[in-house]
Amino acid sequence: MDIGVMKNKNGYSWPHMLVALLTVVIAQGVVFAESSGWERKEVNWRVSRDRQIKAIYYPADQNIPLLENRTERKPVHLEQRTIVPQAGQTSAMTAGSAGAMAFANVINSPPIDGFVPYVVVAATDASSGELYDMDAYTEYWVTGNYLTGSPQTDYAIGIFDTGSSAHIINAYDAEIMGIYDADLVTSITVTILGATGEALALVSQPLGFFTDGLSAIDPDTLSADDSNMVGQSNVATIVGDIIESPNLPTVIGSPLAFFFTTVIKNSQPVTRSIDGNAITAPDIHLYEYNDSRIPAYTNKIFLELRPSTGYAVQFMPCFEDLGETCPEGDGEPTTPSVVFGSLFDVPQSLFFATRTDLAHGTRTSQQKKFMLDTGAQITVVSESQAGELELYKNEPNFFVEIVDVTGQSTIADGFYIDSLEISATPAWLSFTHVPAIVLNVDSPEGGVLEGILGTNLFIDTDFYIHGGGLYGQDQPYLKFAFLPAGIAGDIAPPGGDGLVNILDLAALANAWLANPLSSNWNSQADMVSDGIINFRDFAVLAQNWLQ
Repeated sequence: MDIGVMKNKNGYSWPHMLVALLTVVIAQGVVFAESSGWERKEVNWRVSRDRQIKAIYYPADQNIPLLENRTERKPVHLEQRTIVPQAGQTSAMTAGSAGAMAFANVINSPPIDGFVPYVVVAATDASSGELYDMDAYTEYWVTGNYLTGSPQTDYAIGIFDTGSSAHIINAYDAEIMGIYDADLVTSITVTILGATGEALALVSQPLGFFTDGLSAIDPDTLSADDSNMVGQSNVATIVGDIIESPNLPTVIGSPLAFFFTTVIKNSQPVTRSIDGNAITAPDIHLYEYNDSRIPAYTNKIFLELRPSTGYAVQFMPCFEDLGETCPEGDGEPTTPSVVFGSLFDVPQSLFFATRTDLAHGTRTSQQKKFMLDTGAQITVVSESQAGELELYKNEPNFFVEIVDVTGQSTIADGFYIDSLEISATPAWLSFTHVPAIVLNVDSPEGGVLEGILGTNLFIDTDFYIHGGGLYGQDQPYLKFAFLPAGIAGDIAPPGGDGLVNILDLAALANAWLANPLSSNWNSQADMVSDGIINFRDFAVLAQNWLQ
């Protein structure tokens, strides 16, 4: 999440650009350390690129659903749902009047925290060299010259963050990659606003910024292979200041995600030991849209860019002819590169699911626009959404301690929401007993975001994000496949017996060509979760025969 207010050294104000201003709900009258019946657990979860959750407080007599405590994947089952049609929408999923029936793939009780999409990051001197050329250029391989003599080891570990409207380089990573020694950091500052204060960061000169998944790092030598890296040239980034903002993470933001298809496979976790610390992430790769290596997933969530008029990734140059004082020279960046669009829109775009419905008790909150944020491990609802659902009729189920860029801590309330459903095809994606925290996060369109979809909702899937380009080139979307709860194809007896054999083949045959309305429907036999038992499910069983 990277949406706030920025001022550069010359005093220019860029409302609703780049930096998150998170307003948290502080629990009144609760002193956790002294409260009987509550326990504190230290964690290290991301809620935005400049916010981290450092602790969770929960009732001592309850088991909290943490990702680290999961011993098996949650099974998915298909159910019918009553869906209120969106205004003007007449698809098969929501056809008819209010109360139309639709199918939903249901996942019960996702964990509070999700995965972190770690990637390897490299930098070069790739800029256009042209005065007033403010455009970033998409690159399908590494261009320019590395800034150190050992680029295979002088790389950074970053985060693929669709909620960040600019790329960010940590202060120490900028030193390692040679960005400071190459004189590619300007004296132009940006102000990062936290909930309780502010900190300063710097703007880089135009450079090359490239990335690939952790699997690019050799597990033995820890050398990085750049042969599959993609990125952007002539792009200005935020650089953390070694004194003022040393803890800003290195981030690959939405300006790159728009131009690629990013495949994220939770089924293939990758672990590397970096500086003595083991880090694990899904296998991640960025591809051109027509690359044959992109998986053929069935389930689809339509996304949209808001605002939708973005046409280019650009930085704002300094203009001496307009009377500006340009400490870095005429035409040099005064802001990092973000998505620019209409003069009447704010200069950034982010991904949103086209529709999210929530329900809690007797209350509903429907047809909401929640932001898809791969940089947030936890799901977020705004104060207004908490009000619509009347969450505060009861005490919070848990609390989290958030540390912002200033180092100050605040407390946010957490609840288990009865259900959260995302519009998708061929069936909606539905979650029950959903942990979420209540935060107000600035929206790029003014006001606050209605909510944020965190990675805790996608831990049981492999998926990819099709960026779609900018300015209506193509609609962005997310396609996904569910991971099997056990061995794929082990469907008999009910719950599986640890072996894919003739029993499973018989169960598949008994449900052949069934759909959820059929008397012989078997949700376990629907192994690709498309609402019909056919040769696609047989292929899964055959692939795992006798495993």
